[in-house]
Amino acid sequence: MSKLFIQIFVFSCFFNFSFSQVGEINIIQDSLISKIENLKISIDKENFKSEFYTIQIFNGSLEKSMNIMENFKAKFPEENPSLSFETPNYKIQFGKYKFKIRGIKKLDTVKKYFPSAFLLKKIL
Repeated sequence: MSKLFIQIFVFSCFFNFSFSQVGEINIIQDSLISKIENLKISIDKENFKSEFYTIQIFNGSLEKSMNIMENFKAKFPEENPSLSFETPNYKIQFGKYKFKIRGIKKLDTVKKYFPSAFLLKKIL
């Protein structure tokens, strides 16, 4: 009995010491890595400020674009569409959505009336 007790005691002591870990980790890092990380963070912040999503509902002639813009204003009076000209077509776009998911949600409602509408990523 005492021999078994001693074996269990010795085993438990070794078992306890084998799983206890004491140590210190020192990471030596070049200062260039920190500079690169900070540069990446600042670039990402600038991109987040200047990028947005907009919805384009039409691309074509002036006459059709004016007609579609009137229809759009009647169906979505809370939105403010803009008409722009890029050679050779006029474009009707609206909305500035910072997050793509919000633009997609609005696009789903607009596509019911304007099936050719699509989400466009723009950079200021």
